[in-house]
Amino acid sequence: MSYDRIFLGLSLATLLQGPGPNDLIIDFWEGGSSLYGWDYMGGCIDRLPIYVTNPECIERLGGTPQELDSDSELIGEYRDYLGKFSLSELELPQWFREPPSKVYTPEKSWCQLFRAMITSVRSERKFGEILWIDLNSSAIKMSQWGLVRFRQLINTLPLEYLVRKIKGCRAEEASRSFPFEPLYISVFIVGGREEKFKTFFLGKRKFFSAVIVKIPLPIRGDYSLMYSIIPYTNYKEVGGFRQKAYSDLKRLGISSDRIVFERSFFEKYGVLGKASLPGCLEMKNVVLSGRLGKWEEKGICDIL
Repeated sequence: MSYDRIFLGLSLATLLQGPGPNDLIIDFWEGGSSLYGWDYMGGCIDRLPIYVTNPECIERLGGTPQELDSDSELIGEYRDYLGKFSLSELELPQWFREPPSKVYTPEKSWCQLFRAMITSVRSERKFGEILWIDLNSSAIKMSQWGLVRFRQLINTLPLEYLVRKIKGCRAEEASRSFPFEPLYISVFIVGGREEKFKTFFLGKRKFFSAVIVKIPLPIRGDYSLMYSIIPYTNYKEVGGFRQKAYSDLKRLGISSDRIVFERSFFEKYGVLGKASLPGCLEMKNVVLSGRLGKWEEKGICDIL
């Protein structure tokens, strides 16, 4: 099969470019984007505590913005907080820094806006593993779907992953060229209403999390969302992150009997370091787009 454009990644950057009936979207699975959220009570809740400083960004996605006062608290020393990350302070994205006094989130959730955009797409979608990409012949080989060809390739999947799949590039080039910080992220629904966008920056070693965020839960007014974000790189032990997140909430006074919902996931590309494009990446018929596709830390408004 041949297509005008093949988009790698069912992402916000892909959806904003209006894939048409002669285009194809390839991804690992439909819920691969962090914006897809977690299913909950017939709707969804966000996997990440995302905010914007310009309400028009939410309106452009078809949502209604809600304004929240923000409040942040540093527990411990700032240098110990930064010491939980392997990347430098300059490489940390917006949500690891003190937020402004006013922030905006969708009245419902980011995931509801994102899922609504997916339903409007009429392009064909194929989910599965990419075996290789040949830029010279404009072809992609997939494990389940065989060979597909393109006139233009638009990549929004992690650039490190793309390089690993391109014929002529070596895996060690990808490892060397694209540093990143994995994160273990847990979201909890807890009893008690939070009216603000509350951020705890945790600089004490008794906390495993670097950041805990507490925000209102749009679906249920008497509950709140709490997010625990644990940098993965500096921990030698692999397991136990879910229990570490529970322990940190308890240290902040959130007892386990107040928790009614929990989901956790491992975000491999949680924080992106500065990339150096390898020489094997010849940009013929290839467009890099989005945060992961360009390997640049971007917020929602930057992608728009």
